[in-house]
Amino acid sequence: MKSPRSYVAVVLSLLLCAFLTPALAGAIGRSSNDHPDEQSVGQAMQAQTHPLLTRGHAVAPAVASISRSRASGPPKKGGGNGSTGSGSGSTGSGSGESGLGSGVPVSGGGSSSGGSGSTTPPAPTEPTPPTSPTEPTAPTPPATTTEPTPPTAPTEPTTPAPPSPAPEGKVLFNGSFDGSFAGWYVQSLPYRATISTAHPYMGSGAGRFEVQPGDVEPDTGSQRSEVTGPTFHEGEDIYVRDDIRVPVGYTFQGNWQLINQLHEKPWGGSPGNATFLDPNRRISFGHGDSSTIYWRGPQLETERWYDLVYRVNLSQNPSAGFVELWFNGVQQTLTNGQTRMYAQTILTPETYLKAGIYRSITSTGISIVEHDNIVVGTSLAAVMGA
Repeated sequence: MKSPRSYVAVVLSLLLCAFLTPALAGAIGRSSNDHPDEQSVGQAMQAQTHPLLTRGHAVAPAVASISRSRASGPPKKGGGNGSTGSGSGSTGSGSGESGLGSGVPVSGGGSSSGGSGSTTPPAPTEPTPPTSPTEPTAPTPPATTTEPTPPTAPTEPTTPAPPSPAPEGKVLFNGSFDGSFAGWYVQSLPYRATISTAHPYMGSGAGRFEVQPGDVEPDTGSQRSEVTGPTFHEGEDIYVRDDIRVPVGYTFQGNWQLINQLHEKPWGGSPGNATFLDPNRRISFGHGDSSTIYWRGPQLETERWYDLVYRVNLSQNPSAGFVELWFNGVQQTLTNGQTRMYAQTILTPETYLKAGIYRSITSTGISIVEHDNIVVGTSLAAVMGA
């Protein structure tokens, strides 16, 4: 394997050949009257780039070829000045070719004898060490992208609530007291049954009923202040609603007192169904002669409205007739421990509604009761919606 110095010598030889070739051609031209052989000169020029030179061969063969091509001409003085030599030849030995002068260097360490001095070849440049490869910069992770917010689903148009269905069943009678006793038959002394507009339960008025000691209704000869309503028949299943208020001034004392009843006709005895109010304002519901009590309610506060609804399946058969009751909107447990109680609920084929005050002839004190919104219908929804 060739050393670096061998390669340097080859390079220098090539450079020297490039400079010497024109000089040699001029010298040869001057030494002969004939034109130089163009083929020989061309071969000498090609030697500058001949591939063999790049592999370290000497340039002497090219020079020798040129000399031989001119051998027929008269030789010139061999001591002519050669081209200025520059530096040493590369490894190998050689001398200037005769006829060209000793100034042509050949591959070797001799200096040109025809030159006046030699040029020191430049020191070979140390090859620049390769730069350490830069570590590739880690790619910057892409910035976190926010997932696009999905479009909001369109809001379904709100469907309006359907109108409330009409209450099942129907209203058979509505006995409000707005301004008059229309729809009622009054059984009372004229000044004991009135329309009160001070505290109606609903609407513009309520029926106010009052009985004092000695008040005797002339048609019946009893202590009463009542109104009479419609007639109902055996086999009907009816709901009766009555809103009740006891004003301040209630001082009743007596054996019994009815404030609402279903009274048979023709009949001269106690009614089949009645609502009682005792001296302590305790309310109850049962048979008119108190032989059977279906429900015992609370003591009523004065100046307060209470809502009472009772259901009666009218039948003289105690296995078919029954009673149910709601107080202030809540179905009540009856005295048999259940919400329904069977009994004979009508004593004759017909009965009619009455409301107000009817008390024993021996009673004392003042009885005052207000009624409002008395409704009869075929279902609970019907009477509660009226």
